[in-house]
This record gives sequence, structure tokens and C-alpha cells, in this order.
Amino acid sequence: MIYNLVTQDIVPGKMAEYGEIAAKEMMPTFAKLGMKLVASWHGYTGNVNEVYLLFVYNDLAEFQKMREAQRKDADYQRNGVKVNALITRQTRTLLEPNAWSPMK
Repeated sequence: MIYNLVTQDIVPGKMAEYGEIAAKEMMPTFAKLGMKLVASWHGYTGNVNEVYLLFVYNDLAEFQKMREAQRKDADYQRNGVKVNALITRQTRTLLEPNAWSPMK
């Protein structure tokens, strides 16, 4: 398994709007594409305008296949325009669990 940790800085004051779009539009699109979101958090301390999304994939090939599906999907693209207007910075980190990790 590999994990894709997406970190997004949200425009201050826009977290509720971001959450509404994520819940009503992005989550159904993730499900339609077969994307496996295993967790989502927001900052409670530190950067309170930060959102973290953790997706899981079987391997890098599945991740790359999903990225290609995202680029081709009209709903994903349309929702992305809405969400991207509320994001000031985004990073994507691919993570591979250690042998001793309880999350594999």
C-alpha cells in the first residue's frame, strides 16, 4: 500500500465553504472514481486554515491510473475549479509505510 497525503491551505474565512463543497460534491466524485479517502482532518492548532486528506492506493501504478482518471473526469475537473478558488497552497506527498507501521 501507498498513501497520498494532500495538504491544502484554505483561504482564511473560507473553511465552511470548502467543507460544503468537499462534502456535497468532492466526496461523491471521489467515490465515483474509486478513490479511497481514509481520513480527513483540519488544523486545530498551528495553521488552523489547513486541511489534510489521506488517500490509500495498492501501489504506484494504481495511484497513476487514478490521477489519469481525475484528469479525464468532468465532475472532478468542475469541482476542482470550485475548490481551487479556496486553496492558497497544496502539497501532495506519497508515503510508503515502514515494516513496523500498524497502518499498512
